[in-house]
Amino acid sequence: MSQIAENEDTHYKVKIELFETNHNYLAAIMLNQAKMAKEEDIGHKFRWIIPAMSFAVFNIESICNLYGSQLVKNWELLESSSFLGKVSLVSERLDLEVDWSKEPWQTIKKMKDFRNALVHLKPKKTTAKYVYVKKTIDIELVPRYALLIDGYPSNNKSLMSYVSIENMEKFIKAASDLERYWSWSCHHKKYDIHRYSTPITEIINS
Repeated sequence: MSQIAENEDTHYKVKIELFETNHNYLAAIMLNQAKMAKEEDIGHKFRWIIPAMSFAVFNIESICNLYGSQLVKNWELLESSSFLGKVSLVSERLDLEVDWSKEPWQTIKKMKDFRNALVHLKPKKTTAKYVYVKKTIDIELVPRYALLIDGYPSNNKSLMSYVSIENMEKFIKAASDLERYWSWSCHHKKYDIHRYSTPITEIINS
């Protein structure tokens, strides 16, 4: 104890913490996957598009936690809130109107649907459709002719229904726009938000 007392008599005791953020890594992965998707051959682009879109969703969830933990009291109790719920909570805290019929909110809502389709991926049977094949066709060939006439039925809620370069770019833009809106609003309201890993120091015995 005497050694500690002597040290504190002659030295400042400094508490050091690190406010660590990692959302920029997610954004970097997202952009890299998008770049690879654009360079990939047609027919194989999905291998990069799906990760790029996924990391756009992860990026939004991470910035929700980044801003929410610094702006919303008892945020840790709200971390189990829904994806859209978190976006709304932080936006409302910053007095930003959330209109799900306008951008970027409309795309963010679509990102939620994509996330659910990915996380809860399971086989689905589509709604039936009907085509007519002339009875002059050999009955054994009728199924093949039916598919040639109108192709396979589609499901507009399946995972692959979301997968496209266009949607990928919309997801990336929505993630970027959301953080830009929140960052600008914090700056305008003079809220001191740590957006990057920041050391926090405190002199204990000043």
